[in-house]
Amino acid sequence: MHAGIYDVTAPLCLNDLGEAVVPRAKAVKFKLSTVGHDLLVTGTKAYKYLSNILEQDLHIGTHYDLPATFGYEFDITKLPVTYFIREAVILDARSDNGERAIIKLRDVEDLVDRLAFKGLSKEERPALIIRTGYSKYWCVDNSKYMSFRGLDRDLTEFIAHELEPPILGFDAISVDKSIEYRSLSIYPEVDRDFIESIRDQEYLPFLNHDTLLRKGILIIENLYLEELPDYVNKALLIAIPSLRLKLRGRRASYAICAMPCRALMIYPPPTRESLFKDLEEIKDLLSIIAATPKG
Repeated sequence: MHAGIYDVTAPLCLNDLGEAVVPRAKAVKFKLSTVGHDLLVTGTKAYKYLSNILEQDLHIGTHYDLPATFGYEFDITKLPVTYFIREAVILDARSDNGERAIIKLRDVEDLVDRLAFKGLSKEERPALIIRTGYSKYWCVDNSKYMSFRGLDRDLTEFIAHELEPPILGFDAISVDKSIEYRSLSIYPEVDRDFIESIRDQEYLPFLNHDTLLRKGILIIENLYLEELPDYVNKALLIAIPSLRLKLRGRRASYAICAMPCRALMIYPPPTRESLFKDLEEIKDLLSIIAATPKG
């Protein structure tokens, strides 16, 4: 068994136009453009340089689905960065029982380490990562990726009400199988009435999402687990949101519905406490080096 740091973030595969060519359930936007500039320096000389412009739907690649998606008040910007660094229990649900087989509670119940979640506060509880094996199709065979295995209702209820992990990670595009849909309309202005209409809906195609998000469980979709060794059943998960935003006003509690993240796993898993201690020691060492006179 080899120790290592594993990047479990799904790569975004781009075509010649800079557009993402990744599996998707609806029309989402990702475009990376390179543009040129003239920079006027000292009022006389224009220097040319390049920069990038990124247009991105946040529900693409490896990302968090957040409770605000369904109108539940939740502000991810108020969570400390340490919330996204925690031990992860990895549930291996890979199966040869058919491409579209739903993952059932009875199939994996005996594999779950319940004690890892019991008697711990939300801050101490591990994340739960469900490994389906479908990330091997990411950017390779989009049609097979979209034939992923969702979760059945019993398994979702078990996760939400018995395990209650702060974070649930999944190496597929959705925890709900009923995902063949299109975005029919876009409402650029969202008011309180619209939020209330969201809360009053019955999310029949998205009951798993609704059950988990209602409990405040953050969902990471599209993890890439192909480089993680088969024998790893616990690791330290570091899944930091890619953007650090500061929101003001009444909209803060439902303004952010999704957030891309860069996800890593460390095996064997150090404890969070030992990791933070090591980081503090490194910071102190760098401070000493910076204060040392040169030459």
